[in-house]
Amino acid sequence: MPVLEDYPEVIADEAGAPLACPLPPRIDASAHPAIDEVLALRPAWDRTRSATGRTMVGRVVDADGVAEAVSAFARVVDGTPWEEAGFPAPPNEVALDVRAYYEESALALVDHVPAARAAEAWLYRETETGRLLHRAQAALRDAGAPFPVWFYVVPVSQQGASPG
Repeated sequence: MPVLEDYPEVIADEAGAPLACPLPPRIDASAHPAIDEVLALRPAWDRTRSATGRTMVGRVVDADGVAEAVSAFARVVDGTPWEEAGFPAPPNEVALDVRAYYEESALALVDHVPAARAAEAWLYRETETGRLLHRAQAALRDAGAPFPVWFYVVPVSQQGASPG
């Protein structure tokens, strides 16, 4: 009996190819675009949570706290020191919940199982929040935040990516 078997299914790493995922329309034009985007995605996140019965959101903030977490990143971009921006934990840890929220929301917005890391690429290359996280990473670095605090706000696979 062979120890290793070959299967016809191939899981491709698509960190460079964003998911073609339609964003919901804005619901509050007076809100910061990234925060409005988070709020507009909530029904999609709820559908995924309901369909799967699980979530990766909640390490630091739950789904109800993602908008406030994104607000903290916006404050850093606007010049607030990261220690005073209202993060409930270091920004790199908060960013993990934001990422999970977006990736889980994306699953409800497409009609197929996305390729590996395609939803990650969508977040960091196609969304307002992804653009904000790139800017926040640079602001944290430029402000002298410790390396892990700023470096891991955006995954290494997306750090050279140009947000759309």
